[in-house]
Amino acid sequence: MRSVKILSLLVLVISLSGCLDSTSNGPEVIIEHSSRSNYYIANHTDSDLNVTYAIAFLNMDSTVAVLANSTTKIFEAGDIGSSPSPSSAFESLVFSELSNNNTSPLLTIQPIVDQNWAVTGEKDATRFELLITNEDID
Repeated sequence: MRSVKILSLLVLVISLSGCLDSTSNGPEVIIEHSSRSNYYIANHTDSDLNVTYAIAFLNMDSTVAVLANSTTKIFEAGDIGSSPSPSSAFESLVFSELSNNNTSPLLTIQPIVDQNWAVTGEKDATRFELLITNEDID
């Protein structure tokens, strides 16, 4: 029994000595870069619009008012690695008239096509902007 304890202690010491590294100054730090995307609607129409967007991979949506001839940030998303594209952030976008009690959509975008969004940089984020014109909602 005594020899089993000594053998176990010897195996433990040998195993732990392999974990020692006298050449390094500590554990290696791994840096995972995160990124952020901001999504804007540029409403170049004559109408104030409600934009209802369905968030990708979540069972939720949200509505934002975008006034005529204005640009409004509607959503922000983050990820590890590259900036999330519009198609990875949204399932759909539905545009309706803000002042109208009728909730009939003027425009529904589904699926989301990344190439329809202008991409520019912002401080610490990628800016995606979708232009909506009178021709889009007529």
